[in-house]
Amino acid sequence: MNSASFQPEAEPIDAQASNWIVREDRGLDADEAAALRRWLAADARHERAHAELRRLWQISDALA
Repeated sequence: MNSASFQPEAEPIDAQASNWIVREDRGLDADEAAALRRWLAADARHERAHAELRRLWQISDALA
């Protein structure tokens, strides 16, 4: 998925957060990292959803 096709405003917060987690896992370029920081800062719900999904991602990774 490239930055041009990613439209976070069109998705619910949990879906946006999960997209960010997947993108982080593959590695973010500088522009994506800045976009993530802006997204996290835009709404406290973004930060909470991202943290929860990050925790679940790490748990599932440990189980694999």
